[in-house]
Amino acid sequence: MKQWMFVLFGLVLVFSLGACSSLLPGPQVDVVATQVQQTLVGLQTQSAFETLVAPSQPNNLTQLPTSVTLPTETPWVITATPEPPTATLPPTATMLPPTPTLTFTPVASSTPTRTPTPIPTAVPCNWLQFVSDVTIPDGTTIQAGQTFVKTWRIRNAGTCEWTSGYALVFADGDAMGGPASVMLTSTVAPGSTVDLSVTLTAPLQPGSYKGNWKMRTAAGAIFGGGATADKPFWVQITVPTPPTPNPERPFVLSDNYCAAEWRTNVGIITCPQQEGASGSVVRVTNPKLEGGYQDDEPAIVVMPANGDSGMIQGKFPPFVVKTGDRFRVVAGCMDKSPNCNALVQINYSVGGGAVQNLATWTETSDGNFYRADIDLSSFNGQSVQFYLVVYNNSNSTDDRIFWLLPHVYRPTP
Repeated sequence: MKQWMFVLFGLVLVFSLGACSSLLPGPQVDVVATQVQQTLVGLQTQSAFETLVAPSQPNNLTQLPTSVTLPTETPWVITATPEPPTATLPPTATMLPPTPTLTFTPVASSTPTRTPTPIPTAVPCNWLQFVSDVTIPDGTTIQAGQTFVKTWRIRNAGTCEWTSGYALVFADGDAMGGPASVMLTSTVAPGSTVDLSVTLTAPLQPGSYKGNWKMRTAAGAIFGGGATADKPFWVQITVPTPPTPNPERPFVLSDNYCAAEWRTNVGIITCPQQEGASGSVVRVTNPKLEGGYQDDEPAIVVMPANGDSGMIQGKFPPFVVKTGDRFRVVAGCMDKSPNCNALVQINYSVGGGAVQNLATWTETSDGNFYRADIDLSSFNGQSVQFYLVVYNNSNSTDDRIFWLLPHVYRPTP
């Protein structure tokens, strides 16, 4: 019975659609009819279903407009998306070419560079290091035949102690009348310094002279400095062409002031030496004396070291005196030294003996000079060394003392 009811319902539906066919374009009717037929066939094959399944689309065909223009179907245009460029993989390590070897050609520099002094990789037992020239810096002018004392400051840079069996020895070059060796008088521990001195005489001919010196161990081994502990230290002087001899001035101390050994209460100082706490000594060609007077003769200008009992002393080379010789000098305070106040002495020794006094006085900035004119006839035929000495009176401020043209005067017949 139910099957017949379904068939009746389908017929009614067909007639209804046919009545509305004038409202739809032809293709739509065919579509609908086809759908109805498919529905009837489906219903006939579903006799097992007891429940009717309602259509999923509502029947609203009566609401369509009398004329419908279907949109023109726009075909899909598929645009291929470009693939990203294929990555180029780096070649494996085995594909790399061999690394080229770069060769650099050094370019000569227009500015010379100073090569540091090499040092041994292992510190040797016997090794020295030059520290400074205490006296007679390289190139010092020494008059022909003049005796002078050269002093070096040397450091024991090795690991062995230098005992009294060690010696300063002449190595090569110009001996300048010096000894073959000079024994040490005390021990020198590794790292300590020692002042080594030797008495020399300037050659008689003008020129430049250089003598090399080293050290010798107690066992007789010679050693020096440098990377291989064999480099010497030296003395280098210049002997000038002698001026026209002045028989009245056979020995001028101001012309040979750096041939003297200059010492203060703190030790030996270099000549020349500018003003400082350790004292000073310079040669001034046209000195301005206290009161503003300027002289045309050279002067040695000294200043004692600072502190209590500060002093400075110049020990000059020996000179053989003859009857009638006189020691002459003018001394005083330099200009613009208002606090100058010093004790001044002229001392001497004969044949290297005890130091004795020739004259002593006090200099202050009072406008007065001291003139010395000392008869030396009693030393006839003897070798005399002169000492110029200045002590501060507890304070070295402004103690600039000049020695104007100190010399030995020898009267001519």
